[in-house]
Amino acid sequence: MFEGLAQLFQLSSGTVRRAREISVESRHAVTSLMLQHLDMAKCYLDAALATIMVDIRTGWIAKAQKAHDKVATWLDVGELRRADVVEALEELRQRLPR
Repeated sequence: MFEGLAQLFQLSSGTVRRAREISVESRHAVTSLMLQHLDMAKCYLDAALATIMVDIRTGWIAKAQKAHDKVATWLDVGELRRADVVEALEELRQRLPR
């Protein structure tokens, strides 16, 4: 009986370790995705500055705002607040029209 429990414990500890590794990998992937959202938002704002058409400019700014809001929400509910994400979000916020 105790041998079976010991085997089960060894198996479960390996499973837990692997789940933690996947969790870390997932957090890194999501963080990378959020940084890409911020990069796209900067491109949207650059495009908005480059056009003279008001409707198009408004659309680009709206897309940038949506990306900003998405990353801000992710930061608020996430447990991982990386300084580079916070800094990039603040840079974008300063560029957005008020």
